[in-house]
Amino acid sequence: MSHCGSSSSLSVHTPGELDFHGPGKSLPVVVWIHGGGYFLGSASSFDGNNLIRESGNGIVAMIIQYRLGLFGFLAGETVKANGRLNAGLLDQQFALQWVQEHIAKFGDDPSGVTIWGESAGAGSVLQQYAFNDVVPEFLYDSAVSSTKGLFDILVFVPVVDGDFIKQRPVLTLIERKVNGEALLSVTNANKGTLFVNASTASTVQVPEYLMQLYSSLSVQNRHVAVAKYSGLGAPIDQVTLIMGESIFVCPTYFLLRAFRGKRAFKASWNMNANGVPSFSNADFDKAFADSFLAFAVSLDPTRTFEPTITPDWIPFSFQQGQQVEMRFNRTESGDLAVSPLTTPADLLDRCSFWESVGPEIGQ
Repeated sequence: MSHCGSSSSLSVHTPGELDFHGPGKSLPVVVWIHGGGYFLGSASSFDGNNLIRESGNGIVAMIIQYRLGLFGFLAGETVKANGRLNAGLLDQQFALQWVQEHIAKFGDDPSGVTIWGESAGAGSVLQQYAFNDVVPEFLYDSAVSSTKGLFDILVFVPVVDGDFIKQRPVLTLIERKVNGEALLSVTNANKGTLFVNASTASTVQVPEYLMQLYSSLSVQNRHVAVAKYSGLGAPIDQVTLIMGESIFVCPTYFLLRAFRGKRAFKASWNMNANGVPSFSNADFDKAFADSFLAFAVSLDPTRTFEPTITPDWIPFSFQQGQQVEMRFNRTESGDLAVSPLTTPADLLDRCSFWESVGPEIGQ
């Protein structure tokens, strides 16, 4: 099926019939960065052969392993003085540099590379925005929280180091400092359920939860947040939305705005985040997977290798009436539901709030 070469940080999967020495067809490259909250996960859990098979032998797949936890994201002034901050991100950068320098040896075009990640892997993709930035802007203040992490609630995460990460991601996106040619971004509408203790449903209070989640958020802005989520279900539903939107969902729209004027697509995965009850459907899986691979190959998720149940994708735009994303869902009766959806205005309003307080909460 394929050839696979590997090192301690990068595995390369190619179609078995690829002629490394002949003139052959130049294939696009998909680089996968696994998730796991920056402290767990493994590249070995992902088989690049699956991507090649789904693409009809139309891509080269590369999977990055990077340092995790305290080995990859230990922060502080002592670490900065005696080593390197964000070592895990630097591993990823080194792998991407390797791709640029050596992919031509596989007969492939170094300009046709798509970086793809999930959860913390998607966050890692965001941090590689300046991969080819030749004029880095120095911005590091050791007096500000001693290289505070980008999220208050996680221990080992990327930090502003003045070298690789010059400033908070939300500020970088506001300045539209992105290097990609096109973007396909997918969020899980129920991601917050993975991080909220369901056993607190009868006792959780939104103001107290906000205080624990974002201790640096001002009292005034906590009141604003409470007001924006009031009426969105029971308190447990509100805190689940706060967790999911502030950390996972809303940053996607910040990124989409930064890609204004470029090709960008958005999708929403509305299935249960914890997989309960489970749902398995070959047509549904193919519709989802083929859209991703079509984007990697052609920068257009509509141009799938084979017909699927997914309608034509509509590029996302912040112009009035053009905020459209593809929703992957199922009905209560179990029927498939894949269709374009106009992004709810109240969601965009809440995301604008989280963008405005990004410097306060460490984004």
